[in-house]
Amino acid sequence: MHRILNGGTVKGSGRTQAQPPLHLSFVPAFQPDPARFSDDDFRAVLKFASSVSAYSQIFSLREGSHAGDASHEVQPKTGRQTKQSGGVEERKFPLVDHLDAILTSVGSKDQPGRFWSGEFFRQGHIDLPKLCRGAFGDLGGAFIINPPANQADREYVEAVNKRWTGIKEPHFRRCALRARENTLPGVTVLAVGAVRAKIVLQCLKLGLINHLILDTDCAQRLSRLVRSRSPRLE
Repeated sequence: MHRILNGGTVKGSGRTQAQPPLHLSFVPAFQPDPARFSDDDFRAVLKFASSVSAYSQIFSLREGSHAGDASHEVQPKTGRQTKQSGGVEERKFPLVDHLDAILTSVGSKDQPGRFWSGEFFRQGHIDLPKLCRGAFGDLGGAFIINPPANQADREYVEAVNKRWTGIKEPHFRRCALRARENTLPGVTVLAVGAVRAKIVLQCLKLGLINHLILDTDCAQRLSRLVRSRSPRLE
């Protein structure tokens, strides 16, 4: 990760470091709900997140943003040049679009607490019962939509996902796809407990996972779901 964030520069290598090491500071977990905040308040939060240089290089606020005509104000730089022995290398941003590997976990809506806590979602002005109806759970914080849910609940999950400022489902999908095509590590998921088997299976069906690390309970439950003629995922 140090090489990725700092252009391959290693301390003591004799090369001039192109920029200080990146440090990801705290940013809001969710963009403000446009229905609850004025345009000025909404833009202020986006400007704050974009002012964190490490965040704006790793993530793009334009993707999935509700900023509309304000998106040009928070668009991160598209690249930078680093001097190398043979010429100039163009750095592509956001870095999240160029990941070779992701190590993450999943959360189940059926296991309250931790990420799926009422307090956490209240701070983001999120309707937890509606979210639980429309999603299986989350993959690294990105909510995975439950296809059998009604349209209104599915659309609500989509709206919440757009406000999430962390890694999103398309990032996982692109990383997993590149791994299958180029023999890269891809997306590795750790899951503990039978309660997480359903969300793991749905992520597998969506092509979001390359490797699994499971405990016995989760593995056995997942095996039963896979062997079942019509596994119930709703």
